[in-house]
Parts: sequence; structure tokens; C-alpha cells
Amino acid sequence: MILYPAIDIRGGQAVRLMQGDYDQQTLYDADPVVAARRWAGDNAKFLHVVDLDGAKAGQPMNLELVRKLVANVGGCPVQLGGGLRDLAWGEAAVKAGVERVGGVAGGLSPPPEAERDSANPPADNMPSRMRTMRSARFMALSSGVEKMKV
Repeated sequence: MILYPAIDIRGGQAVRLMQGDYDQQTLYDADPVVAARRWAGDNAKFLHVVDLDGAKAGQPMNLELVRKLVANVGGCPVQLGGGLRDLAWGEAAVKAGVERVGGVAGGLSPPPEAERDSANPPADNMPSRMRTMRSARFMALSSGVEKMKV
């Protein structure tokens, strides 16, 4: 079993929400990079980061902070969620250095050109942005129940 320490970012800080309630927030670290370094220093195998501002806004709001976090964890892989509701934002997260991206959003699906062609292996007929997402092991839940594999 691999445990993924979670760092939830809101307002540039590492916080925890009580049962997802934005009005009931506990501050854990003023600087999420410090929290990430601590987890990585304790031999975390992966870090799970959630952009709570992004989740609320519908698009990532803390990618620069995530980029800084990734650069300061000594190679510990990071997966990111929060506001990643389309492939362009997922690709931006990958460019920020995250290893995995994911989202929970109704209607998230691969573009039509990514549909599998039985004559070609999936990687051969995917557009470049889908290959990028595939290499980052993009995971998404459509309406919270259906897995999309690319």
C-alpha cells in the first residue's frame, strides 16, 4: 500500500477543509512548499496536491505555486487535482512538472480525435496533447463514477 500525503492549497497556504466546507478551514502551513519538503524528507513516495482555489473557480489558480513545489521536493512525484476540467489545463499542469493530473468534473472526456482506431494502437492515433496526458497518466472521473483511460 502506498499512502499519498495530501497538501490542499487555498489562498497560497496549506489548509484542510472540514468535510469540504470552505467556511471551515484549518491552516497547516503558511507555505505549501515547506509542507511538501517535509513530506518528501520523510520519504513520501508520492504527494497529492489539490488546488482548492482552482476546484472552486473551475480552472487551476495555483500552477506557479505548484511549479515551485515540484521543483523543491527532490524528485518526489506529485499528482495534482483541482480545476483541471479540460485537457489544456491538464497539459499546463504537466508542464508545471506534475507526474499525474486528475479531476472530478461532469462531462470531461477525450477529444473526438482521440477515439481508438482498431487498425492503430492507441498511442499512434492520439493527438500530441493526448499523448502528453497519457504520459502523465491522466486520470479523470466523469460525474465521480466513470473512469476515463487514455
